[in-house]
Amino acid sequence: SGPLQFQVTVTRMGKVMRMECTSEDAVASVDGITVLSSGDEDKEKNGELYRGPILDDLPEDVREALDEYLREDCGIDEDVSAFVSMYSDYREQAEYVRWLNDVKKIVQ
Repeated sequence: SGPLQFQVTVTRMGKVMRMECTSEDAVASVDGITVLSSGDEDKEKNGELYRGPILDDLPEDVREALDEYLREDCGIDEDVSAFVSMYSDYREQAEYVRWLNDVKKIVQ
């Protein structure tokens, strides 16, 4: 299967860091980071929340440090990345079979 997007949320010191990530070939990487404080929910709903810089514009060592944080501190290593991808495929197949059965019930 192709790249899979997922989120990792870290809460610390009254702040929430939401990392938008991609898993491909059992390797996870950070694509974007949003930091929320308490009370930012309205800003987020209204699209007023700062979503951080484009990570590709950051220095390579900063991007590498974020990917290392994801692996080392958040535990999203190759095994977890592979599991997320396999589970996504399983869920997709299960949803497809359920959809087929639902369609069959309607058209019969």
